[in-house]
Amino acid sequence: PESVARMRAQNRFRTGLEIAQYTADIMRRDMAEYDADSSLYTQSLGVWHGFIGQ
Repeated sequence: PESVARMRAQNRFRTGLEIAQYTADIMRRDMAEYDADSSLYTQSLGVWHGFIGQ
């Protein structure tokens, strides 16, 4: 159907493994930035608890 073709055209990832690699790269970059200077980040877990609550 048309919706399937549209989804395939819009989706930059072909497999779940590609999605996992993309998100892992973001997480590694974020962790490296945190390790470089953790004083720039809050120690609050409030956002995490809100996320888990969903």
